[in-house]
Amino acid sequence: MGASALPRPPDCHCLVARQRQPDCHRLALVGCRLQKRMTIGLRALAALVVLGCTTGGAPAARCEPAAYLERGAWRKLPPGPLALPPRCVPDPAAELTPMDYTAARYACNDSAPDAPANPPPRPRFEWHAERPCAQRPWARLFRPNRTVWIVGDSMSMQTALVLHCSLAGAVPAGVDTRWRAPAWTSLIPRSRRDVHNKRTSVCAHLGADGQRLCFLVAGTASAPTVADVLQLAIAHGQARAHDLALVNSGAWQMGRVSGDAYQRRMVAALIRLSRHADCPRLFWRESYAQHFPTPDGVFTRKSGFNSLVNCTSLPTVQPPVLAEIAAQLRAQAHIHVLPTWRLTQGVPAAHRGNGDCSHYCNWVGVLQATLDAFAHADVDGAEGGHSHSTSDHTRRRRLGALEAMNSIQARTVLRVAGPLGAP
Repeated sequence: MGASALPRPPDCHCLVARQRQPDCHRLALVGCRLQKRMTIGLRALAALVVLGCTTGGAPAARCEPAAYLERGAWRKLPPGPLALPPRCVPDPAAELTPMDYTAARYACNDSAPDAPANPPPRPRFEWHAERPCAQRPWARLFRPNRTVWIVGDSMSMQTALVLHCSLAGAVPAGVDTRWRAPAWTSLIPRSRRDVHNKRTSVCAHLGADGQRLCFLVAGTASAPTVADVLQLAIAHGQARAHDLALVNSGAWQMGRVSGDAYQRRMVAALIRLSRHADCPRLFWRESYAQHFPTPDGVFTRKSGFNSLVNCTSLPTVQPPVLAEIAAQLRAQAHIHVLPTWRLTQGVPAAHRGNGDCSHYCNWVGVLQATLDAFAHADVDGAEGGHSHSTSDHTRRRRLGALEAMNSIQARTVLRVAGPLGAP
């Protein structure tokens, strides 16, 4: 029988309906089965191709903040004027607020209060990680009814400044985004240097649904530790488990034996606090690398802050106490570590300079890369890292006890009694 005599396959209707029809030839049945299998295979292949096309040719990989900060290189950008968001440029005609002072002092241009008459062109840098993450996803940190706490010294204050002024312009009209000092923050003692350098604890709203950013002074000279001030915020019902806290301490204690002991006590208190039912999710930012002309780059009294000091490159070995702290905190379930020492190890030119090899310029790229990693570390958005909770009665009892203290008694507790981080 010739090929023309074969009955026409009924477009696989005989297989789809799972019926053997009289006019469905045996060869047609075989062809139908092959067609069905090829269709399934081709559809799967097409799905993979579509997935690859929508993700740049490969399945999307989850951003890993630690790898983002540890493996990469800085690329130097040509110097030039910065196009900053309007909220990030202090009004020269207005009285400087503490945050305005920080914005001007560490802008690293001729607007700084102590800038030289003819400042040299300031280089800028861009971090290129081996495994890049999306840049500037900062707005996702601020979920409804969440406070983002940034706790530490002046370098943490810089971080809060950059985050706030970069996002304040996109806040809905009617929301007051100005920095203000809540009454309860008056219980946080400040050293004379904090007062002189206008470091103060402040909060600002960044959304119409209870989003808030707070900076708390801690870890400077005689100021309380980061665990102390977070415990105070918890006791006043200000900090909650679904909040985030980016904390750091260390620059003021580096280079001294007593400073190493202080940091170990602070870390122990922070670990205890991380187990507290109302403790925010904790993100430890490693101390940035210093670049003073010392064996490990750490500031000493001999190196000093003076205009004759040039910031120099560092050896590749992290100061032992910083490595020890990072290892202890990485072992904790409720604390995430951002390895920012490695991030800053190779950019001595990014410092403010003029004898200051600790602070990095606000807009040179370091703070921006840190905030990128912080925002990605909150990916998948756990709404708090604890399965247990504190009763309202217990919270009210704590709050009432603290409100009964006057500010002098509170200062005595924070200075004499030691860390308040016990759960």
